[in-house]
Amino acid sequence: MYQGLSEQEAEVRLKQYGLNEIPQKPPAPWWQIFLHQYKDIVIIILLIAALISLLIDEKINSLFIFLTVFLNSLLGFYQELKAQKDIRSLKNMITSECRVIRSGREFFLPTKFLVCGDLVNLGSGDKIPADGFLLASNNILVNEAALTGESLPINKTVKNEVYLATTVLSGHGIMQVTSVGSGTKFGNIAKNIIEIQDEETPLEEKIARFGKVIGSVIFWVAVFLFSIGIVQGRRFYDMFLQSVSLAVAVIPEGLPTVITITLAIGAQRMAKQKAIIRKLSATEGLGSVQIICTDKTGTLTKNEMTVKKIWLFDGEEFEVTGTGYSARGEVVNKSKKYEVKDINSKDRLKKLVEIGVLCNTASLAIKEDGGMEYDVLGDTTEGSLLVLAKKLGISIEEVKEDFKIIDESSFDAQKMMMSVLVEDHRQSCLMAKGAPEKMIESCILADFQKRLILEKVNEMGNEGLRVLGIAYKNLKGPGSLKDLKEEENNLVFLGLVGIYDPPRTEVLDTILVARKAGIRTVMLTGDNAVTALKISEEIGLVEKGDEVVTGEQLNSYSDEILNQKIETVNVFARVSPVEKYKIVAAYQKKGYVVAVTGDGVNDAPALKMADVGVSMGKTGTDVAKEASDIVITDDNFQTIVLAVEEGRIIYDNIVKAIKFLLSSNLGETLIVAFSLLLGWPIALIPKQILWINVVTDSLPALAMAIDPKDPDVMSKIPRDKNISILKTSDWKGIAAIGLIQAAITLFFYGLAIRILEIEYARLFTFSLLVFIEMMVVYIIRGKKQKMFNNRMLILAVLVAILSQVFILLIPQAREFFSG
Repeated sequence: MYQGLSEQEAEVRLKQYGLNEIPQKPPAPWWQIFLHQYKDIVIIILLIAALISLLIDEKINSLFIFLTVFLNSLLGFYQELKAQKDIRSLKNMITSECRVIRSGREFFLPTKFLVCGDLVNLGSGDKIPADGFLLASNNILVNEAALTGESLPINKTVKNEVYLATTVLSGHGIMQVTSVGSGTKFGNIAKNIIEIQDEETPLEEKIARFGKVIGSVIFWVAVFLFSIGIVQGRRFYDMFLQSVSLAVAVIPEGLPTVITITLAIGAQRMAKQKAIIRKLSATEGLGSVQIICTDKTGTLTKNEMTVKKIWLFDGEEFEVTGTGYSARGEVVNKSKKYEVKDINSKDRLKKLVEIGVLCNTASLAIKEDGGMEYDVLGDTTEGSLLVLAKKLGISIEEVKEDFKIIDESSFDAQKMMMSVLVEDHRQSCLMAKGAPEKMIESCILADFQKRLILEKVNEMGNEGLRVLGIAYKNLKGPGSLKDLKEEENNLVFLGLVGIYDPPRTEVLDTILVARKAGIRTVMLTGDNAVTALKISEEIGLVEKGDEVVTGEQLNSYSDEILNQKIETVNVFARVSPVEKYKIVAAYQKKGYVVAVTGDGVNDAPALKMADVGVSMGKTGTDVAKEASDIVITDDNFQTIVLAVEEGRIIYDNIVKAIKFLLSSNLGETLIVAFSLLLGWPIALIPKQILWINVVTDSLPALAMAIDPKDPDVMSKIPRDKNISILKTSDWKGIAAIGLIQAAITLFFYGLAIRILEIEYARLFTFSLLVFIEMMVVYIIRGKKQKMFNNRMLILAVLVAILSQVFILLIPQAREFFSG
């Protein structure tokens, strides 16, 4: 039994060596972020216009343009700084942990607190948390591509070195830490690596292209209007400044900032609901999801594995009481109606339990309640077998001391079986556990005996139990890994263990919510078909008698049959990670947007290929988390559906912001263009347009990022990922609003220029347009949104209106904006 460091020694070494963290490039300084705001082509054009104004002695106009540009940049700077901070805080919420042994006790520890000398229990799918060497190795294969670029697995034996950031592909063992943080091999490399640039989200790229198209159109419109003005004999400078201002009025230059902030706010809201966003693009992408391919265990169920039934091949049956990972419970002989308390060494029940303990990579950690409640470190199914031993009074430590594990064959997705080779003072023995329907093919059984076992498997499955088969074979001499794999035949079948994992109480309603939202839920599980169907019926995923397809059947289908099955079948059983990948690929080939859950190292391909990969925060391996877009910290299906809802809200808010910006900017453009074409004095002068841009485009658009959800957001079908951001109906609405506000404004402007001096007519038009656009905000939001449910929007509108009142009441401001 490994002891590891004491907590006191670990604290001393933590102070000596520091945290186990990789050096990172510091964030961009504030001044760099601020200067970045001036890279936009529109800002550059404005600055050129300001310089020209200064050269021709239009100092007031020049100062105002400079001030407007500065205010816009300041707003963008603040929002970008805040967004980066929010995203960094989200990344910090994903805490990497490892199984460490200290003072003879094993527990989870955040990897940053590892110190030199610590002992770490490594398992399949774990990312190695520091540099060190192996004290024990059971067939450990490591992928060192992160360091070497070579993706071939490397077999690691005792005393071999292992390195931070590499990954355990299979097997398990114990490592001793020798270097942490910047002292590791990867840490030394990280010092010389430039941090990878933040990538643009697909939505941001789409918006950027969208803005460029609009910018191109407006450029030529501005050139056209400039030419018309020159032909009409208007001043060159006036027309140049007016044309530039017109272009600025129409281009939604603040939109990228609005997008980033909306996504960041959405990511923060998701984090509060236990969905941590690893890739910002997934925040919006969730809104398009049409199919959720979900695991069963821990996602649709509670992942509270409890052995409920034991059936020995000789006919004896036992019922086990208790729930979860508590040693409080009894094992009762079903036929003889007595509680099993004392088990002798020859008892077949004891042998079954011993195999469950030895053919096992999990361990138990005692909770602080007298030693009867446990946390499972590792696979929860294997943890339930350890708890069973505790209920029978069998010492796990003594079993492991009596039987020395010589070799191990890890769980094989094809054989669906795990085996170990053990030795005691008497002889060596191969012990195995796995899927009964697969294991019986490796056992010495007559056909009628196989049928009997399968009938019992189905009987347990119909009760919603996950069924494991237990078998063994006594050997004459010591074995090796090669011998072990060859010896996985002619086994003696010992019995079955039925494990219950209750469905989550909220799953039934959540599946109904998803169905109403046009989202189909598909279960992909490693359990047998009978168990999968029973649990699916309990949670309302399928109805009694619905078809279940197994991985074996799946592999026999042609592409044509597979395409038919995925349209009708909602439960796939005995599915391996390879088959999961095949199912996801089939859905995507048909054009569906697919979200996939996963936790194992072999789930990584499916998670990466999915439109939205969702890994489990509690049970997920490091490999699965890195391949995913989202980490669900509570492993709960309901959290995934809530995240989908948030994705839809985010997309709706982005669309509203775009519609508001474009309809308002279109109205401004039409007002200037038609006043020019009608031969009137230009209705809005550059400084007014610039002011309207700051007031109407920035604050209300940003406030829309936190708009509450539409009550019907989960009653709509998922949007088509191939359609553009704005639908035809959206464009019609933008055109209608733009035309109406331009028509109203021009009508009153036409009256104003007949009765007022031109400066006051423009001031009147300027103010009227601001008030109209503040009403447009609420028109764009829609009828179903309550008037006062967005305080930030109310504040933004009030700031706009009060600013305009300030301009009208203060003589200096009034004079400035009317001249």
